[in-house]
Order: sequence, then structure tokens, then C-alpha cells
Amino acid sequence: MRKFLHTCLITGLSFFTLQSMAQMQYPGIIDSTFGVNGKVTTSFNSFACVARAIAVQSDGKIVVAGESNNGTFNRFAVARYLADGTIDNQFGTGGKITFSIGTGNSVARSIAIQNDGKIIVAGNLENQTYSHFAMARLTSTGALDNQFGANGIVQTALDLGFDIAYGVAIVPSTGKIVLGGVSFDTLANGEFAVVRYNTNGTLDGGFGNSGKVRTPLGTQWDQANALAIEPGTEKIVLGGRTLSTYAMVRYNTNGTLDANFGLNGKTIYTIGSMSEVINTIYINPDGKIVAGGTTQTGPNTDMVLMRFLNNGQIDNNFGANGISLFDLGGTDIIFSIVPQGDYLVGAGSSYVGAAGDFVAMRFDTLGSLDLLFNNMIGFNITSFGNPSGANAVAIQQPDSKIILAGLAVVGTVNNFAMARYTSDFTFVGLNELNTSHSKLQMMPNPASDFVAIESSTPYNRIEIKDITGKVVKVVTPGSLIRSYSLDVKNYSSGVYTATVYFDTGIKVQKFIVANSINN
Repeated sequence: MRKFLHTCLITGLSFFTLQSMAQMQYPGIIDSTFGVNGKVTTSFNSFACVARAIAVQSDGKIVVAGESNNGTFNRFAVARYLADGTIDNQFGTGGKITFSIGTGNSVARSIAIQNDGKIIVAGNLENQTYSHFAMARLTSTGALDNQFGANGIVQTALDLGFDIAYGVAIVPSTGKIVLGGVSFDTLANGEFAVVRYNTNGTLDGGFGNSGKVRTPLGTQWDQANALAIEPGTEKIVLGGRTLSTYAMVRYNTNGTLDANFGLNGKTIYTIGSMSEVINTIYINPDGKIVAGGTTQTGPNTDMVLMRFLNNGQIDNNFGANGISLFDLGGTDIIFSIVPQGDYLVGAGSSYVGAAGDFVAMRFDTLGSLDLLFNNMIGFNITSFGNPSGANAVAIQQPDSKIILAGLAVVGTVNNFAMARYTSDFTFVGLNELNTSHSKLQMMPNPASDFVAIESSTPYNRIEIKDITGKVVKVVTPGSLIRSYSLDVKNYSSGVYTATVYFDTGIKVQKFIVANSINN
């Protein structure tokens, strides 16, 4: 049996009963309306294929990229699915396209969708002589775009050695394309590498050295695994490792190092473990950077989530002194994080021996697991029956469902694999109780001290109930009010409802208390 330890997990939820659970639908549950019982697997031929990146189009269609072997080499592989997980036969050939960048192995590692619906897929081409950054652009129907690069394909050499692009992003204001990764020289010294391209795939001469930048961090193995563009400033942040320590670099829009970040544009951070790697980063609108990855101490490899201030310093208001650790009982890795409203959703893998599973997780703004995700667990370990692992996550609109993509063994070979999870918490039968058209807000939610109950129209009574339906407080202000501050410091952690009485009817809304008080 797997064990679980989370340094920031909030306890005190034992009062939830089977009867009360029957009244609600939790987020983080496998979505049975997607594929077959919430899961999809796809083969390209009789050889192995692996999904490494996922993006969702504005129409809800899902684009997944990775590599597929043809018996000799790996090739870029892209598949598109309808919103319900069925293959989209209007894309490529039977919903799929594979192609080689050059002679050797071609591996797609990241994906981005332009505003016009065209699809950028990036990774690397490698053979016995070299490895280059590699990128392709597909039309919205799944064909190579001959208006981009050379017949839809771009290769870039940064040095005479070995280059791999792990991340791709599109600059919002210009549509220019940025790739980030690692560049090794002929002496096997790895450095952070970033390249910016014009919209037609040519190198952007206004960035770095003819479009390219290599940045050493002081060790022989400096590798960037993640790329993000800062909202507003459009500065570029790379995250990864320097040897066995967490590392990030921030660049100005012209490719120079940003002197206002860390030490001369570089941040190196350690929690003192044997191996520390950033695999994914997300930049909040306020400029704070959330980084996810792994930490290894002895035989244990655990998931890690960190937050850094805009200046590159660790944010001590997140997790425990800036760090949240998650041990699911095996070799546990976060590969991807994306925002979902006020939450962050993570995708990764958990391996016990050779057997791996998908892991979907949801975190609040303080780095703790979401109290409600997957029936009060905070994460969902999903088995495909054979070894599997998730490499990427995306949010599907309009209902914000969570989709993980990766690999699952089918028969004897790896296949593309996806799983979809519910997103919302709802009370069964609750909505029909709302008879007032007044707008009601409860903030903050979750809360630990006070909840402000604010309405667009006056009300004269509030009833607070716990999850079992027991009334825990009645507020009768004696006159009509529009706002009330509810003290919840002594409430047990969990889900409550507020029934607010208006002259025109009632309004019922849930809220969550997250503190350390137990029943």
C-alpha cells in the first residue's frame, strides 16, 4: 500500500461521513464521459509512442504531441481529439500525423497553439553526430505549414555539440516563438539555451546573438527543462538544474540577463538533497514564479513545489518556507503545472518499482493540496492496468476539466495515453434551492479567519450549516444588510453552506474553512 506524507496537509476532516459524501460531487474524480471510463490510449503503428505535451484549442479539441517509432527512428507524432476524447478524423490522416525532422531520432517535447489555430511543436533532432533544436508548424488541419521554415520545419544549432529544446512559448504581443532548453559543447559542458524566432520561423536578429543565447551557471551540467514568459513584461524565464541544484534564469526581451533577478539574472536554490530538478514553471500575474519538479534524498524521490518572488528570492509565504513536498510512496515526479482559476493543477508520475501510474494533483495558492480534490485526498493516482506515466496537463474549457497526457503500456509497447478529471465541487440538488436573483459573493474561499458575505441586494438572515446539514450559526442582524463578516476561526476544517434570506427568496452558497481546528 502506498504511504502519503505532505508537509502542508490540513487535517481535521474526519467528520465527513458516507452519508454526507452522497450529497456531493467532488473535483478530481476520473470523468467517465471521456474516452472509455475516463481514459484514452492511441497507437500510431505496432511500435512504441509516447505523448510528452498537450494543448487544448479554443473549440475544446485536444492536441497531443510526442514521438512515435517507425521501427528504425523516432519521429515527431501529433494527434488531435474531439472534446470527448474520440480521435478527430479531420486532422492529418485519421487524426494523426508523423514526420521526421532530418536523419535520426526526432522527439517532440512541447507544444503551443497560435491565435490563428496553427500548431507549434518543438523538441530536437538527434543522431550520432549532433542534436539540434527542432520545431515544426502544422496547419489547423494537421499538415506541415509550407509558409514556415523549410516546408514547415526549422532546425537550429547553438553550438558544435548537443542541443535539446524542452519548452516552447509564443510571445503574446508579437507572436514570436521562443524555445528553451540545453546546449552542450564539444567538451560536454551543458548550458541554459534560449532561441527566439520570427513568426515565419527565421531567427530573430534582435534577440541575443543572432537570435540565440547560451548561459552558463557554473557547473558542467546546466540544463533548462521549463520555459515561461512573464505576463506584462514578456521577460523569459528558464527553469531547470545546475548539476544537482535547482536553477532559474531570467532574460530581458532582447536576450540579455535581467540584473534585477537573483544574482545577475540567475537564481540557484537548494533544499539540501542529492538531486534537485525543476521540470515546470508557471508565472503568476503578479510575477511570482511557481516551480515544480523533484527532490531526491537517499532512495526517496519526492515531488516538490516552490514559489519564488519576482526578484528570484524564495517566497516564505508559500508552503513551508517556500517549499511544499509530496511523498506518494514511490518515485514521485511533477512534470507539468498549469493554472485553473485560483488553483494550480499538476501532472506527474508515481513509480513503485517498475510500475508507474498517472498522478493528477490540485494545489491552493499557499502550496497545499486542495482539500476537496478526489474525495478529500488532494491527488488522484490513476492506473491504466499496465505501467503508465503522465508528462503534461491542460485545462479544457468551458467547464475547466483537467486532462493529463503521457504514456501507457498496451500489450507490450507504449501508447499515447490521456485521462480526464472533473473540476467542480457541487452539492446534488443544491442549485434548485436558489430562488433569488441577487448576486452573492463569499470571500476569501477557502478561509481560516473571516468570510465576507456580500450581496448586490439587502438580506435579513443567514443560516450556516455544516456538511451534515446541522445548523452551526444563525445571523439575524435586525435590519437589512448587504455585507456581513462571519468569524470562522473556531470552525472545523471542511465544507459549509450559507443560506442567505432576501425579500425575493433565498440564495445558498458553499464555502470552505481551512484551519487546524478539529472536532
